[in-house]
Amino acid sequence: MCRKSDAKAALLEEYEAYKSFHTLRTVLDVDCEESIKTLMDEIYLKAEIGYKRGILGKTTIELRRKLADYLLLLDGFDIKNTSEKVSAQPVEIIEK
Repeated sequence: MCRKSDAKAALLEEYEAYKSFHTLRTVLDVDCEESIKTLMDEIYLKAEIGYKRGILGKTTIELRRKLADYLLLLDGFDIKNTSEKVSAQPVEIIEK
């Protein structure tokens, strides 16, 4: 539960930072999964336009990352915890 509240706080912080530089049609409601998905779609489209113009800000990348992380947590999947478990496992080298 702590991981979810930390991710929620980080998402809100990044959202406020993004809003200070960009205008958004979607208002974030972190308790509504549909609102988060709609915001993610809007951010994705803005990022595509920015990429075509040669502009892709760090705030856009971070917000997209935090939105995805929080959505995965809402679905019950902790990617950060899974990544740590996978990286802790020893790697076997298979020779052909």
